[in-house]
Amino acid sequence: MDTDWFAQLLEDNGPPEQAMHPKPEQLAELEGRLPEDLLAFWRRYGIGMWKQGKFQFCLPQHFNPVVDRIFTDDAQLTPNETHIVGFSAFGELLAWNEQHQRLSINLPLFAVRVPKFNEDKPGKSYPVAIPLNRLEFDNSFNFFEDTPEAEPLFSRARKRLGELSLGECYGFVPALPLGGPARLDHLQRMDALVHFSFLADLGRCRLFVRPTPGAQETVVRPIGSS
Repeated sequence: MDTDWFAQLLEDNGPPEQAMHPKPEQLAELEGRLPEDLLAFWRRYGIGMWKQGKFQFCLPQHFNPVVDRIFTDDAQLTPNETHIVGFSAFGELLAWNEQHQRLSINLPLFAVRVPKFNEDKPGKSYPVAIPLNRLEFDNSFNFFEDTPEAEPLFSRARKRLGELSLGECYGFVPALPLGGPARLDHLQRMDALVHFSFLADLGRCRLFVRPTPGAQETVVRPIGSS
């Protein structure tokens, strides 16, 4: 259960900013499919953002089209059991799979990571909230400029383009998979669902796994075929 993790998140960040409260029937659809702690958090505090949009929660049903684009025909990570629950300002998606628990999808880099696949220790849990405890660090849920200095972009993008509203993200134009550079002057504010759907159509994600503790990640297979 994630209860203690969410209590720590509230202590560190306060209630989510710009929060909207889903309809009870929308959350009822997710009962038994998402961790109850997350649903309880959404019922009380709503779906909003932290750190001025560095990370924001989202209603999974709204992002089902993105899940379908990424995971269709994947026998291991099936779309109907995979739910996007939040995302970073640059398109790192936090998701929950009903069989394999927490996973992340870095859409600009087409990378999927499932912690359970690195270890798969019987009985070990992978709470959805754990990555959010690193929000205060620059290298967490951020993106680094493609320059020799490799500077983090979030605070600079917020200053240049303004703070994100709920449902928005920062996107590179042209998109990175189309050869665009990861630079501040190539960022725009965008509708997150539209932009993530566009990115998911540009190519197939790859599953990254760390075979042993401390080992380098390797690409196991493309997502969408097992």
